[in-house]
Amino acid sequence: MEGNARCLLLAAGADGSVHLYVWDGADTVLTGTVASTALSIDSLTEAVSQSGMGSVSFAFEVVEMEPLYGKLFPLSILPTELPQLPVLSAASSISGTDWLLAAFGFNINTRERYAEADGTEVITEVEADRSLHIRPSGEITYRSGTDATLEISAQEEVPTAAEAVLGASILLEQLTEDRSGEARLYLESVSQGGDTTQLLFGYQIDGVPIRFSDGGHAAEITLSGTSVTRLTLRFRQYSTAGETSLLLPLRQTLAIAAEHPGTELSVGYADGGGDSVSASWLAD
Repeated sequence: MEGNARCLLLAAGADGSVHLYVWDGADTVLTGTVASTALSIDSLTEAVSQSGMGSVSFAFEVVEMEPLYGKLFPLSILPTELPQLPVLSAASSISGTDWLLAAFGFNINTRERYAEADGTEVITEVEADRSLHIRPSGEITYRSGTDATLEISAQEEVPTAAEAVLGASILLEQLTEDRSGEARLYLESVSQGGDTTQLLFGYQIDGVPIRFSDGGHAAEITLSGTSVTRLTLRFRQYSTAGETSLLLPLRQTLAIAAEHPGTELSVGYADGGGDSVSASWLAD
């Protein structure tokens, strides 16, 4: 199946299998279905039970109970009761940089290494037209030129979307290992055009997404064929702090969101770069 997906839904079918439903954003209801997936209902149930959101409903399901829901994006996923989500402790998780150089194929003893005025460490290989920027915030950016050092596995010269996602996920897992604390990376989007593939990843903890206040992503990877030509990764380590996040009551949130019809409302964490991150209402 080809095309753009606005929303994905995994649901247990009457036949005992798990189906994937895809919505392209053009209609008001979910359309199109993929044949049953390899997931079991038990696996789906376990994943849902581990979510910190509890019982939820789509906005369109509860419009009759509260007309304000009709002002929202119909597939906004809203909790039946306000979730008790913990405040998170957050920190940059880069300790030393030599291991990063080795991971990206740079000589750790290179002399092509300098610091910029803002504290960013820059490592270059002029002949290979490659560079690695390591910022004080814990964000890194890797760019490669004509000679590919990082590649993913694929059957053909241009990977399928599935191959690209798998290869990028393996690479990010190798880079982050235990450096993200209780959070894990998840795929936000994948797009392909010609021989170029772009993948975006975010952090989540117990199924609740962590957004960055500047609108950026946890990781961005660009592939040319199977070669990694650009990679940006924010090293952030998250752990529960023992306190509970204070969420604005749902009715007040609905009243505010209703002033902007079509808003997709959800609950998530908003990371502004500090050492503490609280759950809040997110509007898209």
